[in-house]
Amino acid sequence: MTRRLTALAAAAALLLTASSCSTDQTGPGSPPVAVEVGSTYAEWNEGESPELSDALADYMDDQPESLLIGSEDQWQEWLGELSPPLDEQVFPHRPNFSESVIVVGSYFDCLTDAKVLASGDTVLKFVTPTESEADVVECDGAPRVVLLTLVEFEEIGVETADDITLNTD
Repeated sequence: MTRRLTALAAAAALLLTASSCSTDQTGPGSPPVAVEVGSTYAEWNEGESPELSDALADYMDDQPESLLIGSEDQWQEWLGELSPPLDEQVFPHRPNFSESVIVVGSYFDCLTDAKVLASGDTVLKFVTPTESEADVVECDGAPRVVLLTLVEFEEIGVETADDITLNTD
């Protein structure tokens, strides 16, 4: 009898633990869980390539912190706006915009790497260190970085770039 009670108590504890450790936090009224998506397509880092310093400074002065590129026309327009020597950079391959988008983001490399998060199926966000982190660490003089992240439609469950929104808040 004691053995059965011990086994029953152990089984109940295991079930209780398993149900409370669920990673699915998407119940009614819950915000979508944000997950990191994409892979680095290209990265220009002033700390690693000082010859890009002026061009990266110009880019960060003139462009938004993050940008979604979802078509060949948008890609060509973006490339056309780059100043030398950024306009001469070689990319690993041509993006296939029938299967993916590029998220371009810029930041100062003073804390952690930036990343692209997906919340829900269709909202992407380029995330840099938070304001509170930036208050703790002095970022003046930190290298400028422009990061291009390739996000495959299959990875986020969409069929076209038109299904994707970039959150710039």
